[in-house]
Formats: sequence, C-alpha cells, structure tokens
Amino acid sequence: MNKTPTLTTMLKDLTTWYPAMLETTRKTIPAIAYTHAHTTGVKADSQPERAAYAAERLEGELGELREIAGVLTDTDHGQAPIDKVAGVLAEHATTLAAWPDLLADVERIYARWKRAVAPDTEASGHLCPACGTTTLHWHHNDHLYRCPACDYTGTLEHVRNAALWRIRSADLWVDRPTACALFGLTRDQIKWHIRAGNLHPDGGLVSTAELRALPRRR
Repeated sequence: MNKTPTLTTMLKDLTTWYPAMLETTRKTIPAIAYTHAHTTGVKADSQPERAAYAAERLEGELGELREIAGVLTDTDHGQAPIDKVAGVLAEHATTLAAWPDLLADVERIYARWKRAVAPDTEASGHLCPACGTTTLHWHHNDHLYRCPACDYTGTLEHVRNAALWRIRSADLWVDRPTACALFGLTRDQIKWHIRAGNLHPDGGLVSTAELRALPRRR
C-alpha cells in the first residue's frame, strides 16, 4: 500500500514535474498524452485543443499554489515560478499542515500531476502472454508487469520469454527472420530444411508446427 508522501516530498516532486507538465501545453510537441476530459465532459479531439486546455488548467493550478503561498505569507506572489512558490510553501510546512483545506488543495494538484507524469501504474504495449486477451499494466513501484484479467505477473524478461514460448507453441505462419529468432535457427538452416522437405513454405512464410517438429541436425 502506498504511503502518503510528506509535504516536503510533494513540493519537491511538483517542482521536478512542472517542466513535463508544461510539455502538455505545447501545441507542436505532444510529449505526454493529455487524457483528461473537457469541463463539458467531452474529450478534446485535437492536439492543439488539448494543449490549450492543458495550459489553462496548469496555469490555474499554479495560480492556486501561489494563492496558498500568499495566504501563508500575506504577500502577493504574482507570477512567481513553481520553484519559488514551492520554496515558500516548504518554509511554512508546519503552518500549511495546520490548514487542512489548503493542504488538501496541494495534495489534489500533486495527485493529478503524478497521474500525468509519474503514474504508479499504466497500460503497456504488451499483450498478456498467459491469457492472450488483455494488455499488461506496468507497475512502477514494483518494476513488474501485471495482467488485470488473469493476474499474471512478471518482469520484462519474463514477459518476453513467455510471449516467445506462446508463439512457439501456437500453430502460426511466420516469416523466416521470425522463425530464426524463435527457434534459434540460421537462414541457411531454414533453407536446408526446405530442401530436405522438412519445411513447406507458403507465400514466404513457414509453419511453427513444422518448425517445432524439425529433426535435429547432427
């Protein structure tokens, strides 16, 4: 179970994450996919539109942090950058902790930036090698992939090996480079088995069933 970070940690992370959050506001560099919905409940349908919405939201949240700093110091922090604002909040950490509403605002902003920049869990591009139906989720804290459907768990190496085993065990038609990688063969060995009648290519593809049944060359 994840522990709630200290205020000092949150402020340090917010300062570190701000440049990445700022990337979501750029119209020509969609560095981070911005997936939050519009205030209307409709997802932005273009990168420039998403960037404009991201800029508005990010500036609003930075404005909230400036206001909190202003409440604590009775000073207008105007256009102060994130590092200056975080520094003020860090100096008044004890006071801030005594203001539950203000602290809750910092925690809310922290949680959203973390989801965007450093999520605990995110979908990967790997299909589960166990059930073969669901995309694996990468768990940053554990450094493991997990399947939300069948609960398969493994490292990247485990996932790769399991995926290769699944492919080798299935009845598929694969191209020759893939056949070599899956079964530890060379191109010349593939050609030799074709000439020997052990493999019967179809449109340049070879059968994994026939590859599994290949006789060992002495």
